[in-house]
Amino acid sequence: MFIEFKEGSKHAQKGADTSPFHEKFNDAGWLLDSYDLVIDIDNKSPEMIEAMIKAFDIKTQIVYTDRGCHLYFNKPQGFKVKKEDVCGLGFKVEYKDSKNTPAGITIKRSGQLRKIENMGDRQILPDFLQPIKNGEDLFGLDESRNNKIYSHKFKIMKLKNYKKVLRFINEHVFAEPLDPEEFETVAREEEISTKDKTEYDVSQELINLNNIVEYSNHIYYYNGDRYETGRLDRLVARELKTQKIAYQNEVIGHIERHVSIVEAPEKGFDISFANGILRHGVKMFLEIESKEFTPYYIDIDYKEDAPPVEAVDDYLDQLTEGDEDYKKLVLEMIAHCLITNSEFKKNLATFSIIIGKGGEGKGTLLEIISRILSKENCSYNSIDQLADPRYAYDLVGKLANLGDDIKDKPITNDEMKMLKNISTCDPVMVRQLNKMAYSTKLTASLIFTSNHMIKSHEKGDSYKRRVTWAPMMNKPKKTDAHLISKVTTPEALEYWVKMIIEAYFRLYDQEGFTVSKKVQDYTAKYHEENNSCEFWIQGKSKEDFIGKRPPECFNEYEVWAIENEGKAQSPRTLKNAIEMIHELKVVQKWNNGKNAKVYAEA
Repeated sequence: MFIEFKEGSKHAQKGADTSPFHEKFNDAGWLLDSYDLVIDIDNKSPEMIEAMIKAFDIKTQIVYTDRGCHLYFNKPQGFKVKKEDVCGLGFKVEYKDSKNTPAGITIKRSGQLRKIENMGDRQILPDFLQPIKNGEDLFGLDESRNNKIYSHKFKIMKLKNYKKVLRFINEHVFAEPLDPEEFETVAREEEISTKDKTEYDVSQELINLNNIVEYSNHIYYYNGDRYETGRLDRLVARELKTQKIAYQNEVIGHIERHVSIVEAPEKGFDISFANGILRHGVKMFLEIESKEFTPYYIDIDYKEDAPPVEAVDDYLDQLTEGDEDYKKLVLEMIAHCLITNSEFKKNLATFSIIIGKGGEGKGTLLEIISRILSKENCSYNSIDQLADPRYAYDLVGKLANLGDDIKDKPITNDEMKMLKNISTCDPVMVRQLNKMAYSTKLTASLIFTSNHMIKSHEKGDSYKRRVTWAPMMNKPKKTDAHLISKVTTPEALEYWVKMIIEAYFRLYDQEGFTVSKKVQDYTAKYHEENNSCEFWIQGKSKEDFIGKRPPECFNEYEVWAIENEGKAQSPRTLKNAIEMIHELKVVQKWNNGKNAKVYAEA
C-alpha cells in the first residue's frame, strides 16, 4: 500500500491518503506490513551493491536510492529489530519494519518512482544480512585487516557459507584486499584452539560455530541439518577432545550462562522439512534452506504433487469406513500437530481420543504419526502422567503427545485441568528432574487411544468443547504383519505429508475442523454416558420437570442412577443438565399453597 508523502519530503502528514497505486501521488512511501523487513544500505557504491546481489543471488525486491538501496525481505519469525547494526557482511545497515518505520519508506520523489527490481518478491532475510553479536564495522578498513577479518570469522562461523562471506568482505568491503595467500590462511577451516584463550573465549567460539541457543530451559545446537538438544557435553567433548573433563565442564558452564535465550515467536516457530520450511501465520511452504532456529525438524520432503500411494488410501478407508469427512478430520487431527501458533491453537482448543475395541489399527496410526513427525518431536505420556510436572516437561519443544492404550479409569480434576490447559496453550507447570519447576506454554497436540469410554469427574461444557472422541471400530478383514512398513515407505511418507499440509491449510481456511457426523454422533453419545444425568433427562420431556422442585427431580433421578449406574451425579450437575437440555430455569412460585423454587420455562 502506498501513502502520500509531504511534497519534497520523506514523511507523510497526519491523515495522509493511501492507495494501492502510486500514480495519484507526486511523493510517496510504501507502508510496510508486519512481515516486511527492509535492509537500508547507505553510502555504498553501486559496484559493491551489484557485486553483493550477484555473489549471493539476491532475488528479493530491491529499490535503489540515491546513496544505496533498500532490500525488502520476509522478516524471520521472532527477529528482534535493531535500528542499526553490523551485519554478517561486515558493514552497518539499518533495519526497518512496520514498528520503527510506521509511516512508510520512500519509494517515489518529485513524481519519479525509484528504480525497482523484483517488484513484490520477498525472500526470507538471509543469515549474512542479519546482525552479529559484537560485530565491528569493517567497511573501508585499511589497517589491521588480517586481525580484524580473523576475529570476524569466529563471529560468523554459524553462517551457512561463512567462507563466501569472508571472501566478499576481503574483495569488496576492505579498502584494499589482502594478498590471496594471506587471505587463504585467515579463512581456512580451523579447529577450536584453546591456546592463550580463557574458557569463556572458547565457549563463545563454540556458541558461534554451532549456533548454540537456549529455548525453554533446553540448550540447542545446529548439527548441519537441524537443531538438536540434550547432549551438549558430547558436542563439547568432540570439539575439545584433547582437553581434560574439568576444562570441558568449565566451558559447558560458560555456555549455559552466556548463551542467547530464544523466545517463542508470537506467531509460532517454523517447522523445517527436508526441502524447506512450513511458515506459520502466512500459510505457506517455502522451499529454502534456513538455519534460523526452530526446535522442529521433519526429515521428509514436502511435494505438492506427490502421487497417491494405494496402501495409504486403503488404510485410511479401513479406519474411517470410507467416510470422506472422517478422512479429512483424521488428517486434520495430524495437521493440528504442526500448528505452533499458540493463539490459533487456543482458538481450536481440542484434544483427541481414538476409541475402538482392539485390532482396528489405532496404535498403528500413532506409530505412523510418530514416524511422520519424527520421534524427536513426540512424547508418549498417558493422561494421568501429564498431571505430573516431571512428565509434562517431556512436551517442551514437541509437536505431539501420543498416548497409546489409555486405561479404563476416570479422568480426575487435576488431570482434566492439565488436558484443558495444554489444549488451549495456557501456562502449565513443568519440572526437569532435579531442577525447580517453572511455568511455560506447551503447543504440543494431544492424541490418545483407548479401548474404553473413559469417564471423567468433570461433566461441564468446557470439557465437551475440547474433547473429540473418534471411533475406529472397523477391523481389517485380514491382518497384515507388514502394514506399518507399507504405509511408511519414502513415497508413502511424502504422500502423507502432502495430505497433512493440505489439511493444515484447510484448518486455517476453515478456522476449525471438518465436521464428521460419525465423530459428532459418537462424541455426543459419550457425553450422555459420561453424565448419567443427561442420559436420564433425554428420556423425559420438558413437561416432566415444569412445576417440580429440584429436590423432587433429584430424588427420582437418584433412584434410577443407583439402580442403573451404581452411583448418582450431584444435584448441581442434574440441575445444570435440566436447564441446558430443556431450556428451563428455577423460579420462585406458589406451589400447593406454599412459596417454593420450581422449574419453569426460561
